[in-house]
Amino acid sequence: DEIVREALRKSSGKALKFASDRIRSDREVVLDVARRYGAPYRFASEELKKDPEVLVEVSKYHRNSLFIATEEHRDCKEAVLVTVKRQGQMLRWASERLRDDEDVVQAAVAQDPRAWKYASPRLQQQQLENMRELELLEHQQQQQQQ
Repeated sequence: DEIVREALRKSSGKALKFASDRIRSDREVVLDVARRYGAPYRFASEELKKDPEVLVEVSKYHRNSLFIATEEHRDCKEAVLVTVKRQGQMLRWASERLRDDEDVVQAAVAQDPRAWKYASPRLQQQQLENMRELELLEHQQQQQQQ
């Protein structure tokens, strides 16, 4: 196992692609690769690629993790939140369901207001309506002050 770990370190985790099923299914090995290198986690076993702990670890350490993510990763709310809090525009790569999630979109927009363009049409429309209501209230207040 130490030889395999050394090969993973020397290859920046890419050797995971050629590792045995046993190694690709080893939780500790995959978590180590996820923490250190991020992207090669996609060579982990199917089970571990869907594991929320692995998804969150990749997201914690790699800002662009959603770009290369599996569908499960893009739909894991905890992992997506970690990612968009660090880089709001990664909302673009979140699942459709999470681009319609107010918590996720608010976190992304708080980090980078330009992330709004990746929010669901429903949330974009809701934001537009809120802005119109706010403008109307401000206008009414100005009218009352005169």
